Amino acid sequence: MKHSEFVFNLLWGISCILVGVLFISYSEDLGVLVGLILFGFGFFLIFSKEDKKSEKKESSNDRRFHYDDYNSKSDKTEWERTSSNRTNNRNNNKKKKNRKANYEQDSDENDKIDYRICILVLLAVMMKADGKNMVCELDRVKATIRRYYKTEDEQKAALKEFQSILNNKSNHKISTIYNNINKQFNYVAKSELIMELLAVAYADNKFTKIEDTTIQNILTKLNISRKEYKSIKNIFSKKYNQGEYDQNKKQGDNQSGDSGQSKSQNNKRHKSNGITVDDAYDILKVDSNASDAEIKKAYRALAIIYHPDKVSSLGDEAIRQATESMKQINQAWELVKEARGMR
Repeated sequence: MKHSEFVFNLLWGISCILVGVLFISYSEDLGVLVGLILFGFGFFLIFSKEDKKSEKKESSNDRRFHYDDYNSKSDKTEWERTSSNRTNNRNNNKKKKNRKANYEQDSDENDKIDYRICILVLLAVMMKADGKNMVCELDRVKATIRRYYKTEDEQKAALKEFQSILNNKSNHKISTIYNNINKQFNYVAKSELIMELLAVAYADNKFTKIEDTTIQNILTKLNISRKEYKSIKNIFSKKYNQGEYDQNKKQGDNQSGDSGQSKSQNNKRHKSNGITVDDAYDILKVDSNASDAEIKKAYRALAIIYHPDKVSSLGDEAIRQATESMKQINQAWELVKEARGMR
């Protein structure tokens, strides 16, 4: 329809132009005027369609331009929205991480426990191991409380807490205690704790199989190896014989039962300061066939581990016990050097 309309207008336009030319050429006055009108009308019919096409084309271009502009603006808006969302997501993730870090920090603060409470809980475990609450064991616990708690009021409160733990009336969970010890305390703190438990086990001068099993279970929970336990136990034996775990016992007053070995076995080996050469190797956590360089390295490592500064945050008694342990390590080192002729 549009094409036939264009042809019709074209033919009429041409006809009007031709008629107009004839009127202009062969007429006068009014005929010339009519010819000019026809001539102009003919041109109008012909070129008006082209103008409409141009207008339509221009209009189409304009619409396309605005559409493209709209798309451009839409793309920009979408990009800005996406970018904003990404930024918000990153900020939200940071906030979540910060909240998580703060929560974990708060949890760590809440989970922190007094070293002395850990001692009381594990002392109760040792006392209940053989199913007997012996007076000598309770006296040993009281001696430990007197060493770690300075004032009389603190000692009474600690003893009351211990009785509550012993009777299963406290809210201290043993699994939580183990986790807190491993999180908060280093090797020397754990080794001194094991020595406190050994002191209760040896309170009756006996070390039963059930007590040994209980100690072994605690060692596993605290990630302490057999070689480390040998070292700890030999250090303990020397300190125990010197009365470090009993305030009523004079220093240097030796007792039997240091490591469950018979006197005849001990007498077969060279002794110095109450320990044998083999004990000295165990204290240094090395084999007797280790080289001089290996032994020296082991001694230096222990000297760093048992430095009193390592337990400075646990109180005066922990510092004193670490100092005494270091003395036993030094004596073991001197004994091994003497036996080997080291300089």
